[in-house]
Amino acid sequence: MSEAAVTADQRPWFIQLLGASGWGSCRIALAWATSGGVAAGGALVAAVTLSGGMSSGTAPSVSLILFLMGASAGLVHGSLFGYIARDLQRTPREALRGILAAVVLAIPSLVVAWIAALWISLSAAALRPAATFGTRVGVGIGWLIGLALFAWAAYEGVHALIRAFKRWPEYRVAAPVLSVIFAVLAVRFLSTRPEIWGTEIRVTGVGALVLALGATVWIALPVAIAVLYAVRKLLGGGRASS
Repeated sequence: MSEAAVTADQRPWFIQLLGASGWGSCRIALAWATSGGVAAGGALVAAVTLSGGMSSGTAPSVSLILFLMGASAGLVHGSLFGYIARDLQRTPREALRGILAAVVLAIPSLVVAWIAALWISLSAAALRPAATFGTRVGVGIGWLIGLALFAWAAYEGVHALIRAFKRWPEYRVAAPVLSVIFAVLAVRFLSTRPEIWGTEIRVTGVGALVLALGATVWIALPVAIAVLYAVRKLLGGGRASS
């Protein structure tokens, strides 16, 4: 029997769950979940510790809290974006199958991402003269994994945005609106540095920009999508529920 003739029931369970048609929705949900956790629990904590706003000793506990928050937000918003920005030929059921697969695959993926985030959060400790070789290697590998996840998330986000514009051309109005929202949030956060929730630690200038970008992508973008989706449906758009 050739490989092409293998039936769905004979394929591994995770391949059956995913299905080739839902792979795009799965990728963006998984990419945003892992990168969101590393950005919040790794890069943000590293930026705060490097600026002297937090000691390296408290970094691991803060890293875990922020990682869980970032990963959860990334998974939710990546799933929403994956559903809205599915390929034109994909049905809602196929997109939901891909999102379900992302939830399953997120379990082992987030373990690896959390280890990377933990090492990244120790960047300040690795720069100390007394740091061990193992610590520096661990932080270096963590950053390599983190940067790879950021690049993957950006790649999937751009392609999902292109698919969304093809499915709903009028959604292009959201791009300038989101740009204005990011600019306003960036100015606001830079002028009044927000605190990291539950830590009483204020972020640096870089952290403020990261938070502004995160708020734009994780809060403003889903709201804009939901509003435009509702408006399209109210106006009787034929593809509002497609």
